[in-house]
Amino acid sequence: MEQLFFSFIRMAHWLRRRPSRAFVIAATAAILLAAAIVLVETFIGWPDALRVDRAPRFPGLAR
Repeated sequence: MEQLFFSFIRMAHWLRRRPSRAFVIAATAAILLAAAIVLVETFIGWPDALRVDRAPRFPGLAR
């Protein structure tokens, strides 16, 4: 309930002081970039070169 109250406060603040055009463009670009990454991961898959796998601790030594 408290979160809903603060959401209404934020919306009222944005109605009184609208965000700048640069902020709206930056926020839209961030949302579109995130959506594009999700779509690539979902439908195409993620390339092996861009995976973040942990490197071996001692790459030359086999245990």
